[in-house]
Amino acid sequence: MSRHSPRPSTSDLTGAQLVVALLGFNLGIEAMQLVIVAMVLPPLILLARADRYRTLRIVAAAATAFAAVGWLGARVGIANPVADVADRIGILALPVVGALWATALILVLKDRRRSPAPTSAGAPVVLSPATGGRSRE
Repeated sequence: MSRHSPRPSTSDLTGAQLVVALLGFNLGIEAMQLVIVAMVLPPLILLARADRYRTLRIVAAAATAFAAVGWLGARVGIANPVADVADRIGILALPVVGALWATALILVLKDRRRSPAPTSAGAPVVLSPATGGRSRE
């Protein structure tokens, strides 16, 4: 163990222990990424049907790029408020995911209300130019 921390450092681990520790760490990171994707992807797929999705996608991409530039600057030693603000925004992750789900569900419900009622016997309804009205195929 290191002198300053009760936790073992990677330099205190043997070859096999280091491999197991790194594997466990990386598998944990990957598992968390899968959880995040599973939480965020379904509402994004539902929102992709909405008219304003393109705007949402562009704004989210621009905000992410802006944060990434701030984090990159901080990583190379350039102190900047962008990285600090981006770090603090992390506490809003769950409310943002909740808002994504709520918005997606609201849009799905609105679409269902606007959709025409299903036809009897499941036959498709087509507009018939000859009769000027609806007919069944």
